[in-house]
Amino acid sequence: RHISQVIETGESALFLVAESGVLASSADKGATWKRLKSPYEGSFFGALKSADGALLIYGMRGNVFRSTDNGENWEKVELGIKQGLNSGNLAADGRILLAGNGGVIEMSSDNGKTFSKHVIPGNPSLARVLAQADGSLLYVGALASGRIEKDALNNAGKATEK
Repeated sequence: RHISQVIETGESALFLVAESGVLASSADKGATWKRLKSPYEGSFFGALKSADGALLIYGMRGNVFRSTDNGENWEKVELGIKQGLNSGNLAADGRILLAGNGGVIEMSSDNGKTFSKHVIPGNPSLARVLAQADGSLLYVGALASGRIEKDALNNAGKATEK
């Protein structure tokens, strides 16, 4: 299977997400791996560690799962979307940002327990979204790039391009 992402979760610890719901962890910098029970059989496109240490995994059909015990158990985070989530990152201020198909940007300010949805006009597939120091977001994707001003993030979930 294709490996989508490997992240560091500790000094010697790694965590891996892949196609077909494959999850694995390593406590020895990748010398050996332990397969973990997956909460979902579809593909995961990424993982990240939140500011409070929780693991988040995301991927096909808008699926996001959260673990507070290093991937042993998972809780589904309901987003109410079916678009694939292509990338994610942890902003300097602790916000979690996920970018997806259909112009979807999901943002969490509570370490991935809940998310608010923002949609880019024209619904482009997004590859990446990054938080800026002034609170705005920059995004790039399929024939799309832009900036969402901080004030627009509170505008009923509808992002406006600048």
